[in-house]
Amino acid sequence: MNDLTLSNNLAQNELEISHNKQIAGQSIWEIGRRLTHVKENDLAHGQFLEWLTKLNIERTEAHRMMKVAEKLPNVATLQHLGTTALHLIATLPEEGREGLIQRIEDGDTPTVRELQEVKRKLQLSQQANKLLRDENDKIKSSKTEVKETIKEVVPDAYKATQDLNRQLLEKNKELSKTVKAMEERSEFIEKQLAETLA
Repeated sequence: MNDLTLSNNLAQNELEISHNKQIAGQSIWEIGRRLTHVKENDLAHGQFLEWLTKLNIERTEAHRMMKVAEKLPNVATLQHLGTTALHLIATLPEEGREGLIQRIEDGDTPTVRELQEVKRKLQLSQQANKLLRDENDKIKSSKTEVKETIKEVVPDAYKATQDLNRQLLEKNKELSKTVKAMEERSEFIEKQLAETLA
């Protein structure tokens, strides 16, 4: 079925899209595939949204189906899911998506609410990781500034330089502990994410 050559006849594609739209769940992939084909091959730039209106397909719905066709395999284990569930799976990062597809193939059928929760947790984890990376970058840049400050000290004030060195070494130790704590926190969050997606 995947080797089917699609028609370049606009009317033929419209007929096939309308037919597949009627049998919803298992046809979402086929509709998305045909929408993508028409958008890329049959219409001039700017005509796609007008053509969707003619078919009575909302732009958002069309883009969801196209995303499903692009990101998910057309397999029997996914065909019973609705547009919302398929779109949620299709918009997960690749590693999360593959794990979820495997769960479904193993017989677990998550609800839309469960899929939304997985996506929400994943987004929170990604935000936490970004904050940790930003904080680590700040710490690294502050270490660089400390090193530059040490290099700029004039040796005429030897006692003042020694005192400053002691202070900077203490600050460096504190920053190293902070970096280590952030790395441990990042590993903990990644472990929780892996357990959540497993």
